[in-house]
Amino acid sequence: MSGAIFRVLRASPYFGLVLLYFQTMLIWWLAPVGRRRMAHRAAATRVFGLGGWAAWRAVPSASSRRIAIFFALRPLANRLFLIQINNHWPYLCEFARGEATCFDAPIEACAQRVIAAVRANDADEVIVVGHSGGGALAPAVIVRALELDPDIGRRGRRWCW
Repeated sequence: MSGAIFRVLRASPYFGLVLLYFQTMLIWWLAPVGRRRMAHRAAATRVFGLGGWAAWRAVPSASSRRIAIFFALRPLANRLFLIQINNHWPYLCEFARGEATCFDAPIEACAQRVIAAVRANDADEVIVVGHSGGGALAPAVIVRALELDPDIGRRGRRWCW
């Protein structure tokens, strides 16, 4: 509604298509359930209108089919990572708004490990990398490490992200 997806597509078409993929697949998983729900509503309308007992029998049948379709497609949704990706999206949105989230403790712990790795001086360089949702968290780890030790990048081993 806000036009954010169009801005994302303009900034990074590939990333925008990935976002659209997961959202579209979630809708396709839930669409058969929605169609059954519409049939359920139509049956309920007949019940309260002139549908009689036949319409009453259609209500539980429509509900059971809706539940069966949902659970039958669940393994496919798991295999396509639809549940995993769509479940962490609200938390990443809270994180992006600067609100306290479940990511605060892992970011703190990772920042402490980065500081310890740089201070240990055992490696040529320390690299902080994040994949998928972690790509948004890796810069936060660096920021937190710099808040804890502002001189970390000026001494010891080189580090980058």
